[in-house]
Amino acid sequence: MKEIIVMWRRLLYVVTGLLVLSSCDDYLDIKSSTNMALVSTLEDVEAILDNTQIMNYRSPCMGESSADDIYIPNPVYDRIVKAASRDIYVWKNADYEQASNPWGISYETIFYANVCLKTLDEMAVKEGEKNRWNRAKGAALVFRANSFLRAIWIWSKAYDESTASSDLGIVLKTNPDVNERSVRASVAESFEKVIVDLKAAMPLLPHRSDLPVRPSKVAVYGLLSRAYLSMRDYANAEKYADSCLTIQNDLLDFNTDIKLPTATSSVNPFTIFNKEVIFSTAIGLYAFPSSTTYAVIDTNLINSYQTDDLRRFAFFRNTANGAVMRGNFSINSTQYFTGVSTAEMWLTKAECLVRRGQIREGLTGVDNLLKRRYKVGTSPYLDMGMDRLEALQLVLLERRKELVTRNLRWMDIKRLNKEGANIILTRLVNGETYTLPPNDDRYALPLPSDVIRLTGMPQN
Repeated sequence: MKEIIVMWRRLLYVVTGLLVLSSCDDYLDIKSSTNMALVSTLEDVEAILDNTQIMNYRSPCMGESSADDIYIPNPVYDRIVKAASRDIYVWKNADYEQASNPWGISYETIFYANVCLKTLDEMAVKEGEKNRWNRAKGAALVFRANSFLRAIWIWSKAYDESTASSDLGIVLKTNPDVNERSVRASVAESFEKVIVDLKAAMPLLPHRSDLPVRPSKVAVYGLLSRAYLSMRDYANAEKYADSCLTIQNDLLDFNTDIKLPTATSSVNPFTIFNKEVIFSTAIGLYAFPSSTTYAVIDTNLINSYQTDDLRRFAFFRNTANGAVMRGNFSINSTQYFTGVSTAEMWLTKAECLVRRGQIREGLTGVDNLLKRRYKVGTSPYLDMGMDRLEALQLVLLERRKELVTRNLRWMDIKRLNKEGANIILTRLVNGETYTLPPNDDRYALPLPSDVIRLTGMPQN
């Protein structure tokens, strides 16, 4: 894959100093290998897969930067040095290169997953190590599928059954050969590969892992639910959300399980591996303009939280520019949590139930969540007799409020506009208005310019 030769040049020589976030040091014992050619044992593969900095905390950020959960005040926007960061924010055809950007880091994770899969397929499995081999292969498939899925959400159009076989998808890199020619698959082929990888991983993994940075069967169910939801296959999205919740369905009670900080405190009230976390991933480096350094939370979104809604105080802190994120299931406020949680699965199941007319059942799930998000005795009354459209609007509002900065909103806007939601995005920057209409071609963000030059692939 020619566009990443420079990046992999160092990776092909050494895999030394595999780092994990400091909070995980006590949990994960990372073994280094002195040369990629020496990645030949199960222990080597497990060391790579346990490198959370590469495998878990590299979620691409461009969807978060392009969606409507955040905005950038004019004085801050003017201080952004990189033109590409400013252009992405206003949906221009940004000219950026792949080194140290979301495309590059996405395919770095895919590269490592492919190294592991190739090594596993070529090794002789020792007696008594079959279960470890299965877990390693399942984990590598999950990491690759998760990276593919997030890339589809950013660099492809929304899934449309009538055009998915011809719409441009992503590069489905399935081996570590860096010289293999890059070709964009279709959107249909891209989603199919995600689903095939996840279903192949399912029987290889334990129901739950000792740590949520390690893939498990419940994580696979959650990712399958996400994939099908973004395809608007609501029957399968509900099926796998339900399978997920059958194994893990705990919810935090914000009244008792966390301590709310003061309004301006930067303290994160959540622990990184709390009981809602099914699979832990995050936006780490290269956050473009979506990071708290630049962005504040959309004012209309902040105003949608009622006075007694504890999420307003748990998730956000007040600054001179506006509200910024402080509370998420990651190590700190600058690394947005993008993993799978039980709350997300409850809301996905609720949406799918309402869509097929099971309004009471769907709203019961939302009520179950809100009772743990509002001050005791103040949870809003949900009229179980509301019609399907009213119920759906309520569920989708709660989805947005609960899953803010989870890197899901961009995908949600794309799929919901295919349903006729008519969500129009607007940015006002220094007196100039930028607009992104529903189903616009710019919802498939531009690929890095050097990738296009090196490969000859078509640009979005």
